[in-house]
Formats: sequence, structure tokens, C-alpha cells
Amino acid sequence: MEWDHAQVDSDVGGNTVSRVYTLKELTPVFNFIGYGNLEKAPVWFLGPEEAGDLGTLAKRLAFEPIEDLKDAHVSKLNIGKHHDMSGKFELQTTWGGMCHVMLHLHDQEPTCAAKSHYQANELGRRKGETFLLELLPMPNKKLKC
Repeated sequence: MEWDHAQVDSDVGGNTVSRVYTLKELTPVFNFIGYGNLEKAPVWFLGPEEAGDLGTLAKRLAFEPIEDLKDAHVSKLNIGKHHDMSGKFELQTTWGGMCHVMLHLHDQEPTCAAKSHYQANELGRRKGETFLLELLPMPNKKLKC
């Protein structure tokens, strides 16, 4: 039996909302590799996809196989709180750990301010020193690792 579509369920305000996508529509999501400098990054971080929902999935359909973390989140996902230090900035928990590692590799003190700056400006950048490889392409808020 050949599959040509997939049903994606999402929890919206306590209600399950379903959307059926053709596999062709989901191709950009399945072809997504990660964020950053795939060819030259000396440091790679591997992990599952970040949390998301149907809205996030719909926006990720515009992703290229390799994205710049900041550009993708600000321009495509409309999530600026992890990259705009002039507004309501938030240090993302998983990325904060990656920033901690990178600051140690550079013999820098991993203060909250230093991690915030690294996350906003360096982590997963197209011409940077890191690559964030996503093992599971589909957003999943309930994924526990």
C-alpha cells in the first residue's frame, strides 16, 4: 500500500485539531536538515525538533534544507523573542545549554548575558561555527527526551 497523505493532529486550547497534508506538501519539512553552517561548522549539536504545532508546521513548509537559525525564527516563524535583545528577549533552555558549551570552548565565562548574546547572534548562523542537526523533522510539543 502506498501512502500519499498524512494526518497531523495538534492540541489547540485543549481541543484536537486535525489537518491532512499530502506527502508532497510535507516534502520541505522532511527535507529539513538543520540550522547553521553544514559544510564548515566545527561543532554540531544533534537533537529532536523543537516544540511546535500546526501553525509552526505550516510555516516550516517554507524552509530550505539548511536554514539560518535567527533568520528562520524571526522571518519565517515570527518568533523573535530568542533573537531580539532590544525587545522581550528569552534565553531558550536547550539553546542556552549549547551556548554554554560554546562559550566554554572559547574560554569565556558562560554568564546569562554572554549566553543570551551568543544565542541571539552566533548560534546556528549560516556562516557561523555551529550546526544544529534535527533528527525528527515534525514539530511536537509533547516530545520528551
